[in-house]
Amino acid sequence: MKKYFALGLLVLSASAFADSAASLWVFKGRGNLNGGSAPKHTTGVYQIEQETKNYNIGYLNEGSMDAFKRDGLFAMRRISFDLTPRLESSVAFGPYGSATTIDGPSPYVYHYKYGLSFMTAVSIKYRLIDRVSAQARYEHIMLSTDGRDTDTFIAGLGYNF
Repeated sequence: MKKYFALGLLVLSASAFADSAASLWVFKGRGNLNGGSAPKHTTGVYQIEQETKNYNIGYLNEGSMDAFKRDGLFAMRRISFDLTPRLESSVAFGPYGSATTIDGPSPYVYHYKYGLSFMTAVSIKYRLIDRVSAQARYEHIMLSTDGRDTDTFIAGLGYNF
């Protein structure tokens, strides 16, 4: 339910951040969870975001690992570099507020841990047609409250308003 709420919030925010570079993105990919007492895990991740000329805001679901899952909202300052008229690279950084769900002693008991982390991203974007672009991105979430960093490798499509 919260992913639909986040999607609705992003769609509604399009008018608040509307400029010639505003776009809505949907990403899918893989995440590698590092650190903590558990061994390294790989899981599926997805992300939806609103991108403007200088900022990205969105929702990231880092997937589910053994007795652990984390998702949250982020806001990143984006600095882009035009390589060609259709090709752009960018770097971004900013806060990531997350909620970590940890299984409790029984199957129906969960513990939640909320925290603020720092997120960085490097991406390459290619404009396919006038309003549609494709993007590949590497993201790193660090300084998490649960001691686990995440590396995500995602690809997605975006629609420019």
